[in-house]
Amino acid sequence: YEKKRIGETLNIQGDDVLSFIKTLQISPWFIHTKCQVEMEDNNNAVLIVTYCPTLDALEKEGTGRQKHICSVFEPKIFSNYASLFNPKIEVKSLAPLPRENREDVCCKWSFRLKQ
Repeated sequence: YEKKRIGETLNIQGDDVLSFIKTLQISPWFIHTKCQVEMEDNNNAVLIVTYCPTLDALEKEGTGRQKHICSVFEPKIFSNYASLFNPKIEVKSLAPLPRENREDVCCKWSFRLKQ
């Protein structure tokens, strides 16, 4: 639903990584996240999350729930969302999940369209 609505409203078309990243950046569940995107080309990107409100809240909570959420749920969420654009988009974490200290980036991901 979200992919279709955002795509139609903002004329984001395609099944490549670039289309996925454009839609992700304005997705309601991701919009409050601060990130940087490094696009190698339309089919390869690195997403660096520098602020994640969910991780921030979980770290403040102090119960350690971020370990499961960041290392189990988040990879599945990104993989499932990317597969809406193209099931050949490979998602890979490039940083430890969860981060080891608050000075580190929240997370870092590679998105690559397998040929």
